[in-house]
Amino acid sequence: MSAAAIVAACGPSKSVVMQQQRALADEHFAAGRYAEAAEIYTQLIAKGQVPDSALNHHIALSGYHTRNYDVAVQYGTQYFASYPTAEVARMLEDVYLQTSRPAQALALMDHAAAPALYGSDYASHKALLCLDYAPERLATFYDSIDVADVRSKCFDKYFARVGKSKAEADAAERDAQDALERIRGGYKNTDRQLYREYMESTRTLPQRLAAQGITGGLTESSQVRLANSYGEELAENERARLAEEAKAYSARDARLAAAKSERERADAEAKKTHGESLAKLWQEEEKRRREEAAKAAALLAAAGDYSGYVGMGLTQEQADYLTEIWMGRN
Repeated sequence: MSAAAIVAACGPSKSVVMQQQRALADEHFAAGRYAEAAEIYTQLIAKGQVPDSALNHHIALSGYHTRNYDVAVQYGTQYFASYPTAEVARMLEDVYLQTSRPAQALALMDHAAAPALYGSDYASHKALLCLDYAPERLATFYDSIDVADVRSKCFDKYFARVGKSKAEADAAERDAQDALERIRGGYKNTDRQLYREYMESTRTLPQRLAAQGITGGLTESSQVRLANSYGEELAENERARLAEEAKAYSARDARLAAAKSERERADAEAKKTHGESLAKLWQEEEKRRREEAAKAAALLAAAGDYSGYVGMGLTQEQADYLTEIWMGRN
């Protein structure tokens, strides 16, 4: 038996089988059947297929769409290292945020290619990530944005609100401190005046009592009443001081609470904008992917292969039927 006959009897080689499986997986991926694609890609790698850039890209996105985030990150980072694209950048960012890894998401935004990948959305997008996960970086990043209209569009309003909130909080603390100093100074002067009056009364009491003919035990009783009166006046002055200070603290706390509430509203609105921005980015990316899948399906259909439309409204049986019709006509 010839070598060719032996090969034919044994069936297709391993490499040919793997090429056929790869082609099938790519068809599933193009049609949006990510679970099927991911299963075949995983089998290929287990059989020794060395991932090329396209395989890294396809298996990463398949992992993402099937919520296998470890696979998405493993192959997505490999692909992004050589071919940084907006699609994979946004995919990785979303995975990092969904799996509580904001540091990696911010590192992704620090990548040299990020401004070009995110385009006009880059400044607002990174600033909102800083707001959510690294507020200490926000002001520095804001100051680094050179394009005035981008700054105005993105965060001038937010920083104006934050600045106003901080200024109000600082003013509340400052005004409270001034009020406390005035209150304490005023009541301290009253204490001094009461002391001077008490000492003067103590000094002149014997003379006044003698002039009235009061001596002996009555003199001592008068001195005790004088001391008690002085103590009561001091206590009343202290109570009045504490009441005034409580009013000053209450006014300060009310202003601080209002400033904090305004800051929280500003943060909440900025975070809402961030969420809407992410949703918009993914909607645009998903629309682009569907359009590309439709183009790929149309190219296959032109050659009589309607499998690309499976998952786009056609079942596999319907696609096979259309293929049979095409073959019958051609």
